[in-house]
Amino acid sequence: MKYPKLWLVLFASAGLLAQNEVDPAMTDLSLEDLLNLEVVSATRGAVPLRESPIPLSLITANDIEMSGARDIPELLQRLVGVDVMKVGTSQTEVSIRGKNINFNRRLLVLIDGRSEYIDLIGVTLWHLIPISVSDIERIEVVRGPASSVYGANAFAGVVNIITKQPETSGGQVHISSGNENQPSGHVRAHLKHNQFSWLLQAGFDEAENTNTAVYFPGFNRIPTTVNFEDDASSKSVSKVVLSGIYDWSDDRSLRTEYGTAFGDMELIPQPGLPRADWDVSNQFFQSEYVHDAHHLGLWRFQLHFRDFSYKTQLVPTTVDVLSAEEQGNSFFPSLDDEHLFDGHSKMQSLSLVWQNSTPSGKTTAVAGIEYRHIDNKGGLVPQRSKNVASAFANLTYRTRSWLHLTGGIRFDHDSITSNDIGYALSANMLPECEHDLRVTARRAFRTPSLFELYTDIELNVPRQNHRVRFRGNNQLNAEEIETADITYTMHVGNRFQLEFEIYFERYKDLIGNPESGRLTEIEFDPNTNQFLTTTSFENLSDAESRGLQLDLRYQPKPNQSIFLNAHWADPDELNDVPGETFFTPQITLNAGWRVTYGDLSTQLTFRYVDKTDPHEFPRGDLSANGPNFTRDHQQRYSVFASYFRCRVPAVKGLDLFLFVDNIFDDHYVAYYEFDSVLNAAGEAFGREINGGIIWKF
Repeated sequence: MKYPKLWLVLFASAGLLAQNEVDPAMTDLSLEDLLNLEVVSATRGAVPLRESPIPLSLITANDIEMSGARDIPELLQRLVGVDVMKVGTSQTEVSIRGKNINFNRRLLVLIDGRSEYIDLIGVTLWHLIPISVSDIERIEVVRGPASSVYGANAFAGVVNIITKQPETSGGQVHISSGNENQPSGHVRAHLKHNQFSWLLQAGFDEAENTNTAVYFPGFNRIPTTVNFEDDASSKSVSKVVLSGIYDWSDDRSLRTEYGTAFGDMELIPQPGLPRADWDVSNQFFQSEYVHDAHHLGLWRFQLHFRDFSYKTQLVPTTVDVLSAEEQGNSFFPSLDDEHLFDGHSKMQSLSLVWQNSTPSGKTTAVAGIEYRHIDNKGGLVPQRSKNVASAFANLTYRTRSWLHLTGGIRFDHDSITSNDIGYALSANMLPECEHDLRVTARRAFRTPSLFELYTDIELNVPRQNHRVRFRGNNQLNAEEIETADITYTMHVGNRFQLEFEIYFERYKDLIGNPESGRLTEIEFDPNTNQFLTTTSFENLSDAESRGLQLDLRYQPKPNQSIFLNAHWADPDELNDVPGETFFTPQITLNAGWRVTYGDLSTQLTFRYVDKTDPHEFPRGDLSANGPNFTRDHQQRYSVFASYFRCRVPAVKGLDLFLFVDNIFDDHYVAYYEFDSVLNAAGEAFGREINGGIIWKF
């Protein structure tokens, strides 16, 4: 399905707001200034990055400006401990400290405080997020669980995206395309007049079908890129966000915004299956009132509505499968007759957060209450609803100028899974020298999605006399995680910063992937000679994981910066959880050099992702499918990327840019998964060249 290119219509209206601005020099913050930047994700109250009570990474506006990234996952993958897995052009999965899977359900994503987590299926659809990279002011990433602040689903961490606020009138236009035929266009226009500010963001992203097939020796010979529907693109999404801000005074403001993202996406429901076409729409309305009552504290009230709808056939019909197979055998589950899963999920939430400090500044408190209601109608899940009521509190006490003690706790009452508690305890030692030390202990939980609780889908397996039923389980317990970590930071002036972190994680009651589960029933019908097997979601296993990570930044000059980070993980039992296939690379490495001279800015980056646990792939020889696949060293991908940006002196505010990814390897496998029947299935990509213009007015 094709949608109107909204940006073409909006460029003209953006020009009416144009007023020339002075483009600041694209130079990095000093490392000292970086440590003093205020962040809000650790406690939901503002604290300097250096004083964050839990491990937190930051992507600044300049990092975004010079990244060349086309989407948010591309921004995140340079951070230490963040693993990005490109499953397809419509689907990318992000995890923290390992635990990546197809349809990752253990990471909470926020935009200006509102959740992008889709409760129906328990995932974040990154390509359906209604903002573009150019709309982002900064990204704060909590490394590790954060249920003490955000409750359910902040299991592996939190990605908190803070968008740009209008300070003057003006805007930006961003247009790009490349060799993979993935054109995009975005416009941002803002108008400020006295106490009123208006902000318009709009655009589209599109990705034509590309040859990303990976053929593995398995039962199925149809690659994952085969689509049984003749559609023109694998991703075509349009986005619009309109915001209005009214500042009554310096201590009171009201922000209201509406946004939508809609289009076509192709998602892989199971390794080895053809992609299914999803017609999706994600709309939201949010209103936030902030009042600084001074000695009575800062009060923040937020109201949020989201409407997520979709239409998908999910899997092809039996007739389609039999007509497409080449080898005479196929193990693709299929529908007997054409059927459209048409679903509609609504979410309403309200929250009140209070923050205050004592006059001496020794004690800072943050507390809040929240209520959320989720209602689903039709589609993959029958009509179901649930409510979640929450209360949380965080307290920081500065016993001395160099010792901060923080404790946080949150209580959630879920109408389905009952009560859960998350907590965080930390000691942050900040002496007046170049060495900081932080010790934390945390507990978090993830509640099962409505899909895991209530789905009931029955599929046919052609030529196998076999039917498969996927059934939810409303007796599931919430998953639990407990962590302990130690972080040491050394910062030498404005030029050098080194952070070393060691962590240990213990998981309890992990739930299998939506396409997996344990065999609970086998029925045989003698009249049809057909078996019916049922898989039901269960709390399958406990596991542990531990790791080390190193993050180094060096800034020899204000216009130059170098970064290097490495992460090593030892996922004891994690990658072998029954009914689940985790991707936890043992080693990941990121390195980069960024420099700006006059009107030319350049960034070179190198990224390496090592093998996962070899026990995940105990069968077959995968080496025939490219240099990245050998039996002894199953490397996910290694990429060298470069980004060039040059200002055009003849046109004020106009920049040209060129981004090249995977320079030295025209074929790399970004995602693969072992299956006892399929042997393996995966997605391959090649060298990507992308360029365009950025015009700030």
